[in-house]
Amino acid sequence: MGNNCSSLENIAKNEYLCRLCGNESINENDPFWNSLLAFSLVDLDLVAVSSSNSKLLEDTVMPLCKNMSINNVKTGNFHTQVNYFIRRLDEVITHEVSDSENLINPFTWQVLNCLFIIRNICKYFVCNLSEEVIIQQFLRPDAGSSDSGPDNTISNFIGSLTKGLTQLPVHETTILLHLEMVNTLLAILGMVMYDSDCATNNVFYIEIMEGESSKYAVPLTKSLLTSYAMFDKLPSYIYKTDEASSLSSTLWSVMTLGMSGSARSEVKHVNHGLQSLLLLLVLSNHPYTGNMYTKTLATLIDDDKQPLVKPEVGFCTFCLDIDSIFY
Repeated sequence: MGNNCSSLENIAKNEYLCRLCGNESINENDPFWNSLLAFSLVDLDLVAVSSSNSKLLEDTVMPLCKNMSINNVKTGNFHTQVNYFIRRLDEVITHEVSDSENLINPFTWQVLNCLFIIRNICKYFVCNLSEEVIIQQFLRPDAGSSDSGPDNTISNFIGSLTKGLTQLPVHETTILLHLEMVNTLLAILGMVMYDSDCATNNVFYIEIMEGESSKYAVPLTKSLLTSYAMFDKLPSYIYKTDEASSLSSTLWSVMTLGMSGSARSEVKHVNHGLQSLLLLLVLSNHPYTGNMYTKTLATLIDDDKQPLVKPEVGFCTFCLDIDSIFY
């Protein structure tokens, strides 16, 4: 990251990540963010996403994430990065990336890289911190003071992810960003794996079930189910071939933070459609009274306009080719 491409060998000592997780506060308008998310354009081998590399990545960045959890209470850098992502994702949605573009533009890649860092930090938080402490990590350092006003970072972040999944079209140039948004929600909602008692009162579930983000319940259900029906695979440009551009392979290598191409075949199993289905199962199986995701699935209408179950009067549902889910 920064001026040079990152690898697992040097990521823990990366000067930009060390600064992000250090004890210096960084303003949202600081040029640092562009430097953090910019990469040198050199030709690297494609790095496969594998469970072994993922575990190695977690172990490698753990000291950085630990420093972040300690210093962020005073610096608020995680809060700033989350808000930076929210602002930039809105710009990507407004830009309306065209499917005619051959490669992901650098603007979209910066948003993708930003969320990739956020997801890995969130994963550390979820595995190692209590829900109360995690909430504090998202908030401004002065949150709760009499003159600071309410802090809606968590609500805005969840809302931004659900908005992105429902309003950003799935193109070959946006599918990796969609995959990262799905994986980020899965990482955050995975908190119940470490604390089953928070299943019904977890702040992130409350937000997505009954907060501002709940207004996206129907379109998000449609988006996730459609992604599964389409069985979207990762775009072809991430594979290392003779024709692959150095820019594409470089950005993919940096985004995955992997080591080598020895497990190259495993990348084919990273499927946006399957991850979307997993998120939909997590949401629809939550024991929340009046779960809109369950309700939407129960009133799904086939393309022939015949509802599988008689919908409630006035309830908004959507149509989908049911056969496409099974074939």
